[in-house]
Amino acid sequence: MEKLKQNLKGLYLAVKKDNFDFHISSNELDEKIQKFPSWMNKQINDDFKFFSKKNDIDKTIQNLKNQNLLKKAQLLKVKIKNNKVKYKNYLPTKFYPRFIRFHYFLQKLLKVKNLPDVEFLYSIADSIDDDDILNCLEAPIFCISKKQTNQKVILFPHIEWMSKNDVLLDSICKAALHLSWSQKQSLAFWRGTTTGFLDIEKNERYKVVKLAKRYPQLIDANFSNICQLSDDNQKYLIENFGVKNNISPIEQLKYKYLISIDGNAFGGSFFWQLFSNSVILKNKSSYLEWYYSGLKSDKHFMEFDSDKDLIAKIHWLKDNDKQAQKMSQNANIFANDHLCNESLVAYIYKLLTKQAEILDKQ
Repeated sequence: MEKLKQNLKGLYLAVKKDNFDFHISSNELDEKIQKFPSWMNKQINDDFKFFSKKNDIDKTIQNLKNQNLLKKAQLLKVKIKNNKVKYKNYLPTKFYPRFIRFHYFLQKLLKVKNLPDVEFLYSIADSIDDDDILNCLEAPIFCISKKQTNQKVILFPHIEWMSKNDVLLDSICKAALHLSWSQKQSLAFWRGTTTGFLDIEKNERYKVVKLAKRYPQLIDANFSNICQLSDDNQKYLIENFGVKNNISPIEQLKYKYLISIDGNAFGGSFFWQLFSNSVILKNKSSYLEWYYSGLKSDKHFMEFDSDKDLIAKIHWLKDNDKQAQKMSQNANIFANDHLCNESLVAYIYKLLTKQAEILDKQ
């Protein structure tokens, strides 16, 4: 049933061709490529270290086939030649929504920028960290997140944000400008789903929701949707914590402190929260996205590693309001400089150029 739903959604997106649109300035893109930040360049070189000399895509696909893991890896083999793209689709479903959006992204990008002739493997999964899959890899997989110890996945920007950049992030930036720091509530806020560990006692989101019940004067956190849990756990959460309405990102700007917590992989809210002019309290995580190496804890956000630490960090922010405001400003400057559409595309361009260079040397 789930595969059928994904197919139907993807088919709808394929027919509705204007569903995934975004703006890219050619001039700004060229400038971002020419002034490519050193931390981005280092991130790309570090990601490619394991495959800097050997990069065998066909052998990787055969290894995954032999282990019956090809569909589990949710892979596309992408080939760009003479600025045209072709795919070999190894996905469990033909019309997967993330594939359709990725296709539209590349089609638009190829009209804006000539890309190098290159082949690569791209996974539509949130993360590829299955040891059985990683052991098959003799070429890297491009994916939107990975664990810190993972040397075989190349971090690829989450291109679905590019459509949101033109709508959501633009609205957030405008709203943030009209809301002064003094107008924000000195409260830590979170809303989201129960993704993450199925054992709720290990679920990082559940821990914060439970903490909010003990410290309502410091934290407003609750679930807006309950999923992926057993019937007993769902019943327990509803009876003891309830389910609250989802709160839009624009509405969340009224809080000085916004919490970002991992779900099934990385915390999906962290990206837009950097534009919010609020301080982000981010749980210590083993997951990485492509831009994390450009950020520093206590400069752009505050990292917490336990319930006790989160409470201590909130108290520190309340007691050091000027430093907290400066942190929110640092995050906003970083986001506007490095997380705009042109920066995402510049990163992808450099990523594909590096892959092409490695393949040319073989």
